[in-house]
Amino acid sequence: MRRLAFLLTATLLAGCDATSDGREAYREGRFREAHASFAKAAHAAGDSASAELLYDRALAALRDGDPRDAESSARNAAERGAPEVAALADFVRGNAAFARCETAALQASAPEAEPFAFDVAIAAAASARDAWASAASTRADWPEARRNAERALLKIADLREKKAEAERKRSSKSAPRPNPKPVPKTKPSTDEKDPSRPPVPPRPPDDGAPAGEDAAATAQLAELSPSEVQRLFDRLAAKEKEKLDLRRARRQATSADVERDW
Repeated sequence: MRRLAFLLTATLLAGCDATSDGREAYREGRFREAHASFAKAAHAAGDSASAELLYDRALAALRDGDPRDAESSARNAAERGAPEVAALADFVRGNAAFARCETAALQASAPEAEPFAFDVAIAAAASARDAWASAASTRADWPEARRNAERALLKIADLREKKAEAERKRSSKSAPRPNPKPVPKTKPSTDEKDPSRPPVPPRPPDDGAPAGEDAAATAQLAELSPSEVQRLFDRLAAKEKEKLDLRRARRQATSADVERDW
């Protein structure tokens, strides 16, 4: 991912006793102490605070991780200072605004965030774009300011697309869903095992009865209680035994009438 071009510059004050501690802390990388020292000097000076002091406060605040104070101090420095100081202050103001944009974009991307949370990030990116563009306009040999202004434009476009995507997702979640149709209840199949019913015996050999009668008999069987089904089975078994006995007797009578020559 492309990184922003930050202006690495020293503080502008040269010999002011009120800020000597701040300058020394800044040179040693103690940005929080430097920020506090410059802020104290600016409050003491009030409306007479110089543009250089306000710029130093803005630069230390940015390194301290306080983009709001950095942005405010840089804006005041640009309004009060000479053109060269104003240009540097605008560059720092752009960096501070973009830092606010990055923080707001992370918050807007959280699962529980509303889509309009991206508006805060978009507004901060627009402030960064304007500040960097103002700095770039002061001289032709400042490619860092121009690149940062272009990247702010790309950031704004990306944030707007993310906001639109978040709105689409939120709309799809809130859209009413059709109620599912109830599934009609059906009678259990006779093939399903039911411990309360005796097993259905195999169907006897086909004697020419139409298939419709078999279906009707099966349906009737399913309506009987277990005891009634058992009695029906017993009667069927008795009739089947009578048929077998009758056939056996007929075969024996036929064989007795045939002449034997042995």
